[in-house]
Amino acid sequence: MVTDQQTLLEVAQATTAIGGWMLDRSSQTIHLSTETRRLLELPPDRPLNLRTGLSLYPPEHRATVAQATHAALHHARPFQVDVDIHTTSGRRLHVRKLGKPLMDDYGNILGLRGALQDLTDIKTAERQARRLSQRLETTLESITDAFFLVDPAWRFTFLNREAERQLNCRREQLLGRVAWEVFPEAVGTAFEEHYRRAMTRGEPTVFEAYFAPVQTWFEARAFPSEEGLAVYFRNITPRKQAEAEMARLNEELHQARGRAEQANQAKSEFLAAMSHELRTPLNAITGFAQLLRNNRSAAPADHDHHLQQILSAGWHLRDLIGDVIDFAQIEAGQLAVRAEPLDADGLIRNSAAMIDDQARRQGIVVECAHEAGPAPWVRADPVRSRQILLNLLSNAVKYNRPQGAVTVSCSAAGQEVHIDVADTGHGIPHARRECLFEPFERLGREAGTIQGSGIGLSLSQRLARMMGGDLNLLVSTPGHGTKMRLTLPRHLENPSAATPEPPVRLNEAAPAAPMRICYIEDNELNMMVVRGLIHRKPDVELDEAWTGAEGLAQIRQQPPDLVLLDMHLPDMHGREVLRPLRADPNLRHLPVVALSADAVNESLETTDGTLDGYLLKPFRLADLDALIARFAPPPRPGAAAQTL
Repeated sequence: MVTDQQTLLEVAQATTAIGGWMLDRSSQTIHLSTETRRLLELPPDRPLNLRTGLSLYPPEHRATVAQATHAALHHARPFQVDVDIHTTSGRRLHVRKLGKPLMDDYGNILGLRGALQDLTDIKTAERQARRLSQRLETTLESITDAFFLVDPAWRFTFLNREAERQLNCRREQLLGRVAWEVFPEAVGTAFEEHYRRAMTRGEPTVFEAYFAPVQTWFEARAFPSEEGLAVYFRNITPRKQAEAEMARLNEELHQARGRAEQANQAKSEFLAAMSHELRTPLNAITGFAQLLRNNRSAAPADHDHHLQQILSAGWHLRDLIGDVIDFAQIEAGQLAVRAEPLDADGLIRNSAAMIDDQARRQGIVVECAHEAGPAPWVRADPVRSRQILLNLLSNAVKYNRPQGAVTVSCSAAGQEVHIDVADTGHGIPHARRECLFEPFERLGREAGTIQGSGIGLSLSQRLARMMGGDLNLLVSTPGHGTKMRLTLPRHLENPSAATPEPPVRLNEAAPAAPMRICYIEDNELNMMVVRGLIHRKPDVELDEAWTGAEGLAQIRQQPPDLVLLDMHLPDMHGREVLRPLRADPNLRHLPVVALSADAVNESLETTDGTLDGYLLKPFRLADLDALIARFAPPPRPGAAAQTL
C-alpha cells in the first residue's frame, strides 16, 4: 500500500513537474526527490550540499536564493522565489522554489524543506503570449482606423493611439472603466443601440453616426466575441461635409430651377398682361379715331366725346409704358435714385394740386391735414417720391365712392416721416390684401371700367425701398375705405438754408413776342405737333432743323430764344449738339429743353445741369405751352398773352 502511494506521489510530481528537496542545517546536505534530480539531470549517487546547490543558480539569481535561504534558517521565514537554474547538462530552467523551516518540538530550526516546480514551459508560453500581444498591439497601433476593446461588462480593455486622438482622451482615463460612464453622451444614441445589438445578438454591425462630444461623424464597425466587443471606427466628417455641401448645392440647383421655371411663367404672364393692357387703350385710340373718320357729320357733342376718349386712352397708354419701363429698370438694377432734402408739406401740396382736376371731375374732395409745428423734411428723390404719392392719390380718387374724400396727412416718427393717404372707398377684400403689391394684380377689378395696369403699387413700393423707405397698407375696412402709408427717411438737419425753386404753374405766363424757337427733330409727326402749336401763336416763329448739324448751323447764324432738342438724331446724339452750345460764350446761356421719348435716360440727361428742361414724349401740349411761356422774352407793353 505504501509502495502504491509512493508511486502515485512520484507520478503526480512528474506530471506537474514538481520535485521536493530538504536541507539538513547541521550537515549542510541537500536531499532531493527523484523528480527534482530528474529536472536537474543529477544522477542518484551525486551528493549535493548548500554550496554546490547555490552554484546551480546563475549569478544574477544566486543572491536571491541565498538571501531567502538565510532568512528561513535564521528567522524561520518561509519563502517563494521564481528564479533560473542550470541543469548539469547546461540547460537553463525557470523554476519556482518554495521553502519553509523544519523545526523540532522545542522550536529549534533543524533545516528546511520545500518544493521545486519547473515553470520553463509556462514562462515560454507567457513570453510568446507577450510577444504576440505586443505584435497585435503594434498592428493595432499601425492601422489608420481607431480601435478599442470592451469586455462583456463594457469596460475598456484596450484602445490604440488613434482612438485616443479621435476621442480626445488618454487611455489611462479609459482602461478599466465602463464605456457608458465615461461617455454618458453616447447613451440613447445610435452608438449604444448598435453596440448593444452586436453584443446581444453576436453579430457584427456597421453604421455611421455623429458623436457630439467631439463634434465628429464616425463610421463604426463592431465585432462581438467571448472577450467582449472589438470596435474599429474612422472620422468621416470631411465626407459628410462634402455630402452636405453636395446636398446644399443640389437644393440650390433645384431652387434655381424652380425660380427659372417661375421666371418663365412670370415672363409669360407678363407678356400676356402687357399685351392686354397695351391693346386696351390702343383699341380705344384706333376705334374712336375710326368713328371720327367714318362719321364726319356726327354731333359736336359726340365729336368731342370721341376726342376725349382718344386723349384719355393715349395718356393712359403713356403712363402704362412709363411704368413698365421703370419696372424693367428696377428688375435689371439699372434705375438710380438720388436723395436730397425735400419739404414734405410742399411734396404733398404739389402732388395734391396735380390730382385736383381728376378728383373734381369725380366729385372727390382732396384734403391736406396739418400738424402743429413746422412740417418735417425728408431725404428722397423728388421725382420718384412725387411719382409714388401721385400713384397713391390717383388710386384713392379712382377707387373712391361718389362724393367721397381723400385725406393726406404727414407726421414725423424718429428717423422716419410717414405720409398717409386715406380714402372713403369700398376698401380692399381681406383675401386680396396679400396680393396688393404683386405686379399686374388689380385685386379683382380687371373687368371694371377703371383704367389701370396693376403695376403702380408694386413699382411704388420698390421705389420707396430704393430710397430707404417703404410703402405699406396701413388699414382697409370694407365699406369705409383704405389708408396707405408712405415712409421716407427723415432729414434732421436744419433745412432753412434750402430755398427750393417754386413749381412752374401751367399756363402761368403766355409766350411774349417777338420770340424765336429752334426745334431740332428728325420725325415729321413730332414736328407737325409742335408746328401746329406754334402756328397758333402769331408772335412766335419756329425754325425747323432735321439734323444736329443743321440745327447748330441755324443757331449760330441766328440765335433763338429757346431750343427744343430731340436727343436721338440721325447724325449725332443730343448731347453732341448741347456740348458745343455750352462751350460757346455767346450761346452758353441759351435755354435748351429736351423733347425725347427716351424715358430710360431721362434722369441721366438732367442731372448734370446742362439742360434747362426735359419733356417726355408723348407730352401734353399744355406742358409745352408752359415751357414756351417760361422762356419767352419779357412781354411788350400792351401785348396780349395767348395760351393754347
